[in-house]
Amino acid sequence: MTASVSGIHRMLFVAIAASALLAVSASSSDPRLEKADRWPFGVNHGHNFSIMVEGELLWHRQDFTWNAIEPKNGTFIFDQYDQVVEEATQAGVRILGILDYSAEWASSAPTIWTDGRDRAPPKNLEDWKEYVYKTVEHFKGRVSHWEVWNEPNIDDFWLPEPDPLGYANLLRAAYLAAKEADPECTIVIGGPIGWNFDFLREVYSYGASKYFDAMAWHPYPGNDSCFDQFDFAGSMKELKDLMAENGDANKEIWFTELAWGIGPNVTRDDQANLLVRAYVLSLAEGVDRLLWFNFRGSPLEEGSGLIDSDFTPRPAFIAHANMARVLEGTQYDAKLSIKGVQCHVFRKGDERIVFIWVPDGTREIRKKLKSNTGDVVAQDIVGNKIELGGSKRIRLSLSERPIIITGLTAADIRSITGAPYAMLLIGAALAAALAVALVGVYIRVLRRPRIEAPVRARKPLDVSLKCQGVFDPDLCYKCRSYAVKGSRHFCMKNNKFLEQ
Repeated sequence: MTASVSGIHRMLFVAIAASALLAVSASSSDPRLEKADRWPFGVNHGHNFSIMVEGELLWHRQDFTWNAIEPKNGTFIFDQYDQVVEEATQAGVRILGILDYSAEWASSAPTIWTDGRDRAPPKNLEDWKEYVYKTVEHFKGRVSHWEVWNEPNIDDFWLPEPDPLGYANLLRAAYLAAKEADPECTIVIGGPIGWNFDFLREVYSYGASKYFDAMAWHPYPGNDSCFDQFDFAGSMKELKDLMAENGDANKEIWFTELAWGIGPNVTRDDQANLLVRAYVLSLAEGVDRLLWFNFRGSPLEEGSGLIDSDFTPRPAFIAHANMARVLEGTQYDAKLSIKGVQCHVFRKGDERIVFIWVPDGTREIRKKLKSNTGDVVAQDIVGNKIELGGSKRIRLSLSERPIIITGLTAADIRSITGAPYAMLLIGAALAAALAVALVGVYIRVLRRPRIEAPVRARKPLDVSLKCQGVFDPDLCYKCRSYAVKGSRHFCMKNNKFLEQ
């Protein structure tokens, strides 16, 4: 009897200990997710999470489509998204959920419309609030970042025409419902597209500042140029000034879509170059998160995907992974003044890392270093080693393809620029202080309302719209509607799985 009781005690002890270990394990944070929380890089419509992680793409922007979640008023179905969230979490990937668009039954579109009904706003914001509340509540603890709608400043996504007041009301309703469901969640404003800020300015005028936590933008240039071939810094200043005017200077800025599609003027190597240049320039301007559009290319045309339809990595995917690994743990430091050259410095402890290129053409530079070049490494964007030229001296042929130099010191940076590095930082700080002082003058005296046609920038399409009824890995272009079941897309209107 004693032995039996002792055995029971041992079993109970083991069970209690196992339960305690499970509890500790469940409460402990996954270090991969902790890394993702700090990580600036992600992608739209990833789904192949193991490949995403290989490319250092640790954020996944995912539609949580109202029409799929609540196909009938009061009937909520989440299982098609539960599996996606589970797969992402297991891979160490965070999700930015998009709350969009109108359910068919809730749309304000006229009943005679046979297409695009979901792109008209809901006729009743109470229905919208219930969808938002139920969705955020269901995924609380698993999805904590939500973007409200997508590109509401163009009629592709807000029919019959963009409505700043209508969007401001939709945003407010979503914010209040989401915060009620999960007070700790982060609400991201629906990313407008292009470089015209008039729509955002009007949305702000209706008190929208109180109803989002982070700014989103889709900075498609509208052509094949990169950010260094137009006044990107000026455009970013306009955005940040507008945010500051409305008390949002401290809010994060997310580029929840940006891309260059492969086409007549953009080769696969060009796409990789453009990605790295745009990301470095964005980080230089203080952008907090960058999500490429899109992950997987179509079998019909190459588009802007980072991998081919057969999952073969493109140069842009390899360049992204290499860039992200080089930049892990760094902070942006300064832009070096070299005429005709883009030269940006990142800091990691005592190490300095340089990304250097020319926006157009080619140029040769020769610079002295304080360090022995044996301690300095140069590589191209996909990791191929580049010879520097000699002891304590670098000689580089620059082109539109960035070169990455690691292992530099602050003394090397001073030597490259020919000016005291500290003075560069002091000068930058003084310039920033002067800019802040001038903002008030600009607002009170110089600023005038602008009257101009809206910029209708278009994102690269992965499938021609002429291919009616053809599925690509992300969308049914016949009905412009899909849901996700696990890692597969499912067209809700045509009741069929996406062809893979």
